[in-house]
Amino acid sequence: MKLSQYSDYEKYLLIASNTSKLSGGYQGFVNLREVLQIVRTMFSKQTTTFEYNNQFYTSKLTISEMGTIINAFDLGTYRKGFERIKSVASQICIGKI
Repeated sequence: MKLSQYSDYEKYLLIASNTSKLSGGYQGFVNLREVLQIVRTMFSKQTTTFEYNNQFYTSKLTISEMGTIINAFDLGTYRKGFERIKSVASQICIGKI
């Protein structure tokens, strides 16, 4: 199967199989998708601040780290630095990804 045919959930499972940092369950995927959308928005705006539930936050991620996270997810491969997405999740109180 070509990578372009993989669903986001399948990409999540591929990455989760290579790290203990992701739960590998469906609820973890739903939470990751929410956090990933925040990371994508910050990356597209080239900023480290974001709004979530009417509150503003400053991310601990650099623009480069955001690019690594997005690229790894889009390719469905684990890359060093992907686990940094958990820093954004913890800022908005999402524990399990």
